[in-house]
Amino acid sequence: MRKICATIASLLLVSALALPTAVNAFAPKTAVAETGDSDVQNVQNVQNTQDTQDTKEVQNALVAPDSYEEYLKLSEPSCIAVCENYTAIADGNEIYLFDKAENEYRKYTHNVNAELSQNNVNQLQFDGNENLYFLDGSFLFLMETEKFDEFESATATTTGFPCDNFLIDGQFIYYVEAKTPAVISKTELASPNVSTAKKITDVGGKPDLAMFNGELYFIDASAKVILYKVNPQNPETLAQVAELPERVDHMTVCDGAFAYTTPTGDFYVYALADATESGLQYSAKNGGYSRLTAFGTSIYVAQKEQSVIKEYSIQDKAFTDFEISSDSSAEHRLSQATSIALYKDEVFVADNGNSRLSLFDCKKKTLSACFPLTAQATDVAGDETGIITVSQTEAYIYDRTGKTLASFAQFNGAITGVSAVYGTYYVVTENNYFYSLTQNENGEWTITEVKKTSTHPPQLLTADVYGNLYIKNGVSVYKFTETEFMQADANGTQIVNNLTANATKIAVDYDCNVYASSQNGVFKYTLQADGSVLETVIDISEKYVYGDTPTLASFAFGVENNATYLLFDGNYLVQTDKFDLPTVKNIPVDNADESIFAEEEASFEIVKTTGKSLLIAFEVQTLKGADVFPYLSYHRSVEEKTALKIGESTNGKYNLIAHFDKQTSKYSTYLVLKESCTTLQSSDYRKDYTAEEQTSAWLTNGLSLYKFPYLCEELIVHPALPRGAKVTLLGEIGELDHDYYRIAYTDENGVVRTGYIPQSYTTPFDASPKDSETTIVGATESDNDALWRLAYILLGLGAVCILVDFLIIRKKKDD
Repeated sequence: MRKICATIASLLLVSALALPTAVNAFAPKTAVAETGDSDVQNVQNVQNTQDTQDTKEVQNALVAPDSYEEYLKLSEPSCIAVCENYTAIADGNEIYLFDKAENEYRKYTHNVNAELSQNNVNQLQFDGNENLYFLDGSFLFLMETEKFDEFESATATTTGFPCDNFLIDGQFIYYVEAKTPAVISKTELASPNVSTAKKITDVGGKPDLAMFNGELYFIDASAKVILYKVNPQNPETLAQVAELPERVDHMTVCDGAFAYTTPTGDFYVYALADATESGLQYSAKNGGYSRLTAFGTSIYVAQKEQSVIKEYSIQDKAFTDFEISSDSSAEHRLSQATSIALYKDEVFVADNGNSRLSLFDCKKKTLSACFPLTAQATDVAGDETGIITVSQTEAYIYDRTGKTLASFAQFNGAITGVSAVYGTYYVVTENNYFYSLTQNENGEWTITEVKKTSTHPPQLLTADVYGNLYIKNGVSVYKFTETEFMQADANGTQIVNNLTANATKIAVDYDCNVYASSQNGVFKYTLQADGSVLETVIDISEKYVYGDTPTLASFAFGVENNATYLLFDGNYLVQTDKFDLPTVKNIPVDNADESIFAEEEASFEIVKTTGKSLLIAFEVQTLKGADVFPYLSYHRSVEEKTALKIGESTNGKYNLIAHFDKQTSKYSTYLVLKESCTTLQSSDYRKDYTAEEQTSAWLTNGLSLYKFPYLCEELIVHPALPRGAKVTLLGEIGELDHDYYRIAYTDENGVVRTGYIPQSYTTPFDASPKDSETTIVGATESDNDALWRLAYILLGLGAVCILVDFLIIRKKKDD
């Protein structure tokens, strides 16, 4: 019975091969970068937009904080004034004026008084025309902000008007006279005059003044601490708003909220309608808060001792992340950072002043707190799976959520460098000890130690994108493979011998050029054809923030974009394109596409890539005629790949390979270093038939003829070989995604075409249906072929019935 079923199945299979509607399983596939290959580790996701192929130019600009206004070195800020187009900050006897449109600061130094303490600026405010008024220890002064470019050399105009506090509202200036008791008065702003001023009320102390909804607010501390309000047009409307539980240093009213600071540096915000405990909206104790001012729905507060100006949001009832200072604990700020490292689109920052690891997203241009650090970090490195920080004697490995995966403290000597190479972390010490930190199959972290026999103990460590490691010793840089790095007697290859003195960090770009930073700047070292090393200086002297010449603390760059990130003074981050980096997105084609897209059948080889090879995926569909290889992504492959070599770069650096991933059933085309490939012997995968061995075959499906044993639509020799076409088998190819035949086919014009097709779509006999013959039977047209087909089917069914009947009748009893 089993034999009969097999016979029927064979008949059905032959019939299926003859059907004209058979599906071509080898229709052209789109080449995409591998994202599902189990062999791939740390794959860069392919973006449909390719990030617009980096059409946005890299800016030489401050990126963290992202506002130039926020980064300003202050010592003891006393007050701030804000208007639509300007911000003014008083710091001792200096006033910083920020032009929001120009995104620039100017500094004015006030020194008109012989007694230095009298030059300190105590209060600032803009008038309706955005001119700046300020109060020193004696008088009110005016600065015209429209002369912004002359602000640093300008001389303030004195009004000769003495007061203790003032408030500008429209054409009037309200002020507190230094009397006992003090007096609140008002006068014309255009020509303030004490003798013609109008008294509003007596007051205890020297209070701040605030205007809200046409009413003047102030604090009277004659007996109790009372918040009052009064209509300046009718002083007899004086009314008590609230009694406060403690003394008030400074106060303001903003958008229905009442805020004040105390002599002990506390900060409180209440609902103006309910300045009691039930109306409390925010409080902060012992923060060193002092003078405050209101603008829009925000209150700006100076913290003298902390050297910072902070913004409080009335709507959010909390401080925002906006802070004016040189360092900050805000989430988008840095403080006393020591080192940065770039992995793909993320900059890891050892943000010690904030006791955390901070993360800068290069695409979103945002800095955020990633997670707290276990200990202060001198250096940092990371990849997609984890991040490592080191101090002088300890190392900590974290996952991306901040969970501590492992910690190590058994290093021989102070740590001088750390690097991450695709899941393995390497550490070096001043005593010439080299370490690798790895995770075994059970998820346990282990440390391997090697004492080098070389006489050049490492002072710095870095790695390139290929996984090679580099150490700095004196004026030399030595290169190691990962294997050499952990061999005691492997001393590395010296590639630079003229490094700048006292280098603080080294890095290596995509073309293996070395960079070193020191107090003198950043230097690039390029290996020349004659073996010499060319040193060039990269200019990083541009000022990105207002103030003194900054000090470079660290730098980092990647391989996809011409963007370098510079950490200055440990407190701010800059992006620049001045390094002119080679990138994987700008590899020139240089006519490497010509042989691939030639009209005739192309030559090829089969290669095997080494483990951990760097693979640069590109799009073959748009390669023809392109100036640079159409970049998709890059990654290092963990395992070896057997792939088709379809070409090579004209500079001899790369092989162009095509690989089929059986798990995703997708092709990918890559650039891979030639030294990362082993070429298979053609006899291992290819057999060219002799003339006697060449035979004919017929196609069981209509399909295309390809230049390579690689089914890509752009590499078709002939687009439509018909089902049943006769071809000549010239040879066979193995080791790839399918077994292929090299064939010859004569097209409809008599032109012989050669190329490759899958072996499974051929048959050694002509399985195509014969042409039909028409026969006239009794004045009726009949399809002879159809009649015969029907007869065959009937006879076949009859035979099956007879055989089945025979088996039933003759069935043995013991069956």
